[in-house]
Amino acid sequence: MTDEMLLARLKADDASALQTLHDRHWRPLVGHLTRTLGISSDLASDVAQETFCRLWDRRASWRTEGSLRGLLSRLGRNIAISEHRRRLARERAALAFVESVGGVTSPGLAERAELRVAIARGIAALPGRRREVFVLRRVHGLSHREIAEVMGTSTQTVANQLGHAVATLRRELSYLVE
Repeated sequence: MTDEMLLARLKADDASALQTLHDRHWRPLVGHLTRTLGISSDLASDVAQETFCRLWDRRASWRTEGSLRGLLSRLGRNIAISEHRRRLARERAALAFVESVGGVTSPGLAERAELRVAIARGIAALPGRRREVFVLRRVHGLSHREIAEVMGTSTQTVANQLGHAVATLRRELSYLVE
């Protein structure tokens, strides 16, 4: 069965077509992402997984003609770039947080890299909604009201989540401040 035929079946909500496409294109996609983007095979696998999830989620809108490999490659590349941007945003948020907490004096390059890693890990370890509120507030500078609109919740919930996130980060990262 050709990729075009499988895409047509996919558009008709046939989950077995997705499985066949996954089996056929998983390894080539992971290899391609690893080589072209210079990312680890673990990260490439995560990106490939997200790529196939998006293929399924948006199955009704894909064209059945053209190269499926090209489509998967483009999707994977875009997902990897988005993830890279999110990681950089988390690092910026982490540095902004440390600066807002105070007590850290102009660390050398090695200490600064260590600090970034520790803070990024702390932010990444936050529960999903708290992490999202924290990043929206500290990185993107959204107000509580704007965050509430984006997340479909109340401003009080946003304030509570942000307060818990900051308290958790202060507690978990207290060893970093003098």
